[in-house]
Order: sequence, then C-alpha cells, then structure tokens
Amino acid sequence: MQRAPAAPSRRPAESIALPWMTLTDSGTGVRSLLVLPGQPLILVSAERTLSHADPGGASLLGLEREQLAGTPLAQAWPEADQLLAGLAAGEPEAPVETRLSCRGRELPLRLFRTDLGWGLTVLPGERTPELEQLELEVQSMLKILDTINDSVIITTAEPFDPPGPVMVFANSTLLRQTGYRIEELLGRSPRILQGEETDHEATSAFGAALRRWEPADMEVVNYARDGSRYWTDLRVAPICDARGWFTNWVGIQRDVSEKRVLREALRQQANTDPLTGLPNRRALEEQLEQALGRLRRKPGHVTVMFCDLDRFKEVNDSLGHAAGDALLLELTRRLREELRSSDTLGRLAGDEFLVIAEGAPEAEPTPCSSLAGRLLEAATAPWSHQGQTWMPSMSIGIATTADAGIGVEELLRRADVTMYQVKEEGRQGIRFYDPALDQEAQRSIALRQRLQEAIHSGGLVLHYQPIVDIAAGTIRSLECLVRLPGENGSLIPPPASCPRPSASTCCTTWKRRFCVGLWPRPLPCSKGAPPCA
Repeated sequence: MQRAPAAPSRRPAESIALPWMTLTDSGTGVRSLLVLPGQPLILVSAERTLSHADPGGASLLGLEREQLAGTPLAQAWPEADQLLAGLAAGEPEAPVETRLSCRGRELPLRLFRTDLGWGLTVLPGERTPELEQLELEVQSMLKILDTINDSVIITTAEPFDPPGPVMVFANSTLLRQTGYRIEELLGRSPRILQGEETDHEATSAFGAALRRWEPADMEVVNYARDGSRYWTDLRVAPICDARGWFTNWVGIQRDVSEKRVLREALRQQANTDPLTGLPNRRALEEQLEQALGRLRRKPGHVTVMFCDLDRFKEVNDSLGHAAGDALLLELTRRLREELRSSDTLGRLAGDEFLVIAEGAPEAEPTPCSSLAGRLLEAATAPWSHQGQTWMPSMSIGIATTADAGIGVEELLRRADVTMYQVKEEGRQGIRFYDPALDQEAQRSIALRQRLQEAIHSGGLVLHYQPIVDIAAGTIRSLECLVRLPGENGSLIPPPASCPRPSASTCCTTWKRRFCVGLWPRPLPCSKGAPPCA
C-alpha cells in the first residue's frame, strides 16, 4: 500500500473515497470482494517465489518488503509452498477458501489464480457486529455498482510490475459486455482485456500516470472473451482509506464503439475526395508528414510526384462535366494499377494528383524514375467516352529528399514548381526538381511582382530614342523605350526586365497603358510612325 501524498498535492476532488473503504481499520474484512483493503495480500509466481506483498502480507511473513522479490515461498511460508505444489496446472479455476498454518498460527485464507501464478489473502477471523455491519454496507455499495450502465472494475493498488494490480471486483455490466464469468476475472490483471490492436503507447503513458498515483484516462481497444473488439473510454482514479493510504484503483469503462465509428466516418469524409475516394489535400499532407517522420528514424527517400492533367478544361468544355468526372475516375484507376502497395495516391484538387513514394531504390539514377515513366504512359493512353476518343496528356513534376527536416510545404512546393516547368516546355513530360531552375523561377516571380507594382504605380521610366535618317541627316521619328528601375536605381534592360513566363502579357500591358493615355507624359508620335511602337 502506498501512502497518499500530503495535502495539497493529494487533490481529493480527483480521488474516490467510497464509504466502505474508510471502515477497514478494524482488521476485519468481508467476503463480497476478492481482497479488501486491510487484508494481507501476497502474490506468488508460477515458480513459487514471492513477487509482491503489501505491508500486511510482509508483516505476516516477518519480512521487509524490499527482501520479498524472488524469495522462495518454501523459505518464507513452507505450508503455502506445499499447498501450491500439490495443485494441478490451472488450479484453482475460481477463488477458494481454506485454512493454513503460518508461523504457528492457523489462518483462514482465500487462494486465487493471477496472470503469473497465485494470490493469497488472509480472511477475517471471528464474526463481530462490526464485521456484519461492514458486510451490509459493502453489499449495498456493490449492488449500486451493479445497476449502472458503465463497466466498473476495482483492483488492488499494487503491484505496478507484473502481474500488476489484480481485479477484486467487476460489475455485471462488464460481465455482460465481455462475456467473462466473474471467477475468470477475479485475481487477474485488467490486461486480460487487451489484445493485438490495443495501443501500447497509450497504455504506457496511462501506466506512467498510475505510477505517480494520478487519475488517468484513455480511449483504448479492449477485447471480449470471444475475441471481438470494442472501444472503451477508460477513466481510473486511486481510492484511499481513512488514514489517507491508497488502497485500490477504481476504473470506469464506457463503451464508445458507436461513437468511434461515427468519428471515423467523419474523419474519412474530411480526408477523402468525394469523387475518386482518394485521400484529399489534408490527408496527403498528414501522410507526407508521417513519411518524413519515418525518415528521422530510418534513412531512405521520400518522393513526391505532382501530376497535372493537361488541358482538362477542354474536356469539360467540349464533352461536359460528367465526362470530365469520368476521365478523372479512369485516371485514378490507371494510376492505382501502376503504384506499389507502399505508395500513396491522392487528389489535391481539380485535375491535380499527388503520389507519395517511400524508400525508393538507391540503384536508380533518380529515385522513382521508372515509376514516373509508368504513370505517364498509363495516363496518356487513349480514352474513349460515349463514342469519342481523347488523348490525355499529363505533366509530372518530381521532388525527392532524404532530409527529414525539409518540411511538407517545401517538398510540395518543389514538386509543384517542377510540374509547371514541364508545362512551360510543352506539357506531357517528366521533370525532376532542379535547384538552379527553382532559383530562376523564384527570380522570375519576384521580377513579375515588381513589374506589376511598377505598372500600376507609375514606377516605369520612359525614354525616347531618335531614329535618324543618316543620308538626310534628320530625325525621322522617335522610339519609345520603357525601362524598369532596379533596386539600386539602375535600369533593367529587356529581356531581363520581362519575366519569361509572362513576357507577352507584360509587354501588352505596357503598350496598352501608353496608348490609352495612362502614361504621365504622353508624347505624340511622329507622322508616319506606328503609334507608340
């Protein structure tokens, strides 16, 4: 038994103190629980060595608790060792009561099985009015616990190490929910309800809180006797006696299986593209974050392929949106067939798909190059719909990393900018991320923004260059030259001042602003010269 912490760290509002738990100091107990606080408890391993004893049990054996672990039972309590040695495997199937001599005293005992051996607890001796009153109070409390719809388990306070706290009570709801008989649970650890899909990280954190004698809660998968699984919301708190000693844990479990099903359905809806059934952007970002997390634990590669269907708008405009949806579904099928089981395919938006591939073979010159080739070949095969045939085209930009610290957003950006480089080069192709081209693209974006600001704020500089007739020695016309000032004040000449992806747009914008009279100081063109050429 563990002494409860002194106030104020005891947090009484978070502990449970049932009335009958405060009446155990008389040294008597009742037979309605497997072990009552105050009754000496001794746990023995299958090899018949001592594994745990509470203070009462240690006192009964005349040993210090620190000396108990591993002590042969034959040395500490020969009569009990002889009793256990005579039992067949698996006995007793249910708790049994007997009388046994211990250090010259004959004691009434209760013997029961635990996960790793046996448990022995000393029962009260003569019946007294106080004991009978206690029995009535306990039985009343247990009847109340049997009427509630939540499962209730009461265990001993210790040990934390295997076999762990043993169950001394389980209410009727738990028995109905799990299909166990009460004799199959008493003396066993609550771990009997756990199984393959139980989250052991959650249970480890849960156990750490219990070792600090703190209330704890978690949602965890439990298993019934027939192997069926169910989700439970488990809340456990320590209970103490009148002296402030922690004597037991009480656990309340609520079946939340239906709630989990609904929650999972909502999660799937929030993370799934409704047309294709593929993971959406949100789910892809989560999976990519997890993939990068695995890189921190084990070296490898994470590759992202940004796949964009070229001229998809033409399909919607010419064949209709239903045809566009049909094409996206067909494309989903084709891409899935080429992917490995470890790869992830998702739809970002519209005609944009994303492939996440992990652990690409290092033997390839560029990770996942062969996979990208298969995806492009599958995507661009002819597609027929309602008697019409269309030749799909796809641009694929690929970014790969062995650096777990790159971040999801940056890896996606690299694949995205690479895909647009494919489109600028004529579409339908594959390109791998190139840092040099990325820097050029970033410079072009920055220049475009600077140019747009200059156009709208009047920050461009206009120069007039005379066109001279050398033979006549006269100026025939003037050429208007528009220049963009650089950050240091110097003029940026074309073509450097015109971003490559939108050069025609920029030049058209300049000409429009000058010709419609938006330039601050318009100058009439010479006779015969093209307007503002």
